[in-house]
Amino acid sequence: MLKQYLTVHYNKPVTCLEAIVILLNAQGLNEEVKNYQLSEEQQVLLQKIPDWGRNHIALALERGVLLEKNMKIFNPHQGAKRYEVFQYMTRLLEGQSGSDDEKHKRLQVKRIYFQSGFWNLFGLCKQTE
Repeated sequence: MLKQYLTVHYNKPVTCLEAIVILLNAQGLNEEVKNYQLSEEQQVLLQKIPDWGRNHIALALERGVLLEKNMKIFNPHQGAKRYEVFQYMTRLLEGQSGSDDEKHKRLQVKRIYFQSGFWNLFGLCKQTE
């Protein structure tokens, strides 16, 4: 069973669960995920999440990357849509700690990526002139 999660499938879309895992890992939260202790309430809430991803999803919920109200419709095995990945990224970046200046700089970077046409590559916005 674990082998299927360790195999890279280049032609398959990234699942919602994999997108969350990738983003949390990219933010350097591996240790926090590894050391995360699930409460009994979280274990019930996250029953449909595979064991290897439960800590990631729990941390994503705690940090506001995922919203608890959306967990009923969250399908970890469904391919992640572009707008969902962008939502996850935005929420993760907005939730980072730091000074107001650092947060402002991160928001500026997000706006630049969004407005520059970078996201147009993924069909997320129309470029305006």
